[in-house]
Amino acid sequence: MRHLFNLRLPGSERRPRGPRSRPRLRAALAVAALSAVTLMGANTAAYAATDAPYGGTAAAVPGTVQAENYDTGGQGVAYNVTAVNGSANSYRSDGVDLEATTDTGGGDDLGWTGAGQSCNSCRIYFYLGSTNSQYNDFIELNSSGTTINADTSRVDAFGLPLAVHLHNSDGTDTVVGEDDQVFSESRTALFQQFENSVPAPFQQLATVNAPYSIPAPGDVAAFQPGGADANYMVSYAASVGATETTQQVFGCQGGGTPNLGGDPSLCAGLNRCVAQFSTTVQNTPSDYYQNSPCNYYSAFWHSVAVGGQQYGFAYDDDNGQSSDFNTTDAQYVQVAIGW
Repeated sequence: MRHLFNLRLPGSERRPRGPRSRPRLRAALAVAALSAVTLMGANTAAYAATDAPYGGTAAAVPGTVQAENYDTGGQGVAYNVTAVNGSANSYRSDGVDLEATTDTGGGDDLGWTGAGQSCNSCRIYFYLGSTNSQYNDFIELNSSGTTINADTSRVDAFGLPLAVHLHNSDGTDTVVGEDDQVFSESRTALFQQFENSVPAPFQQLATVNAPYSIPAPGDVAAFQPGGADANYMVSYAASVGATETTQQVFGCQGGGTPNLGGDPSLCAGLNRCVAQFSTTVQNTPSDYYQNSPCNYYSAFWHSVAVGGQQYGFAYDDDNGQSSDFNTTDAQYVQVAIGW
């Protein structure tokens, strides 16, 4: 079953440039003027990762949460206020930039997006049933000035089918995330599909935290130092001059030589098992995941993603293979949530 989380950005309004409050919402974070978020579906709750929901209860699906009902927690926790520009602070007097919205029934909105103000790697979490459910997942939403970008991510784990639809004011659309097949099948069927699609060392990922999630290999003890599959990527990495543990390769982490945390192309090449080949091959997606050993966890999530684009490991944006999108003209964003 697919549920929709709807985030609308009124494209016709222009806000004065200047420092902007950065409130965290239990349902959404957005740039530009945002008056309300509509949640459509059933038995799902949504909220940001920290603080507490305004009024004490996280927004649930179906329903609507007003943007001015951002989290409690105060300066530096729920938001960052560098200047007070709003005119509707009688609703909440903490200094966040509110104003009366022109949207019908909208109450107030959040305004005053300014250059240099940003929210980096903010996560919006979705929980099935309740806010302490083990069935959960998130999208990442980043903003700076008038720019917004977002992505679905399998870097840590898979928990719920997610897809993001961006609609721009010029009529163009972008869709990223899991494809329709994933949304149409059951959780049991998807976990079994994963297990059937990957080599033996990766099959355990479908069972180690079942039925809640499929974790990334670097987060599983078997691929960590001392584990049964701790050497899975070691010899391959060494063959291209990288002294790294398997966990460091999968996680694009520092600690080895060279530091994979600072070498996106090498880390991407190792995970895609093309690091030993020419730059041309490393930039050809059809050549990825063809020469073992590979990060077959990442390969699977690409195989069931819209357009084959997904974040399967930390530097999967190298050569444009991630699910990240970027725009300066968003009208609205919809998030589809499976099961």
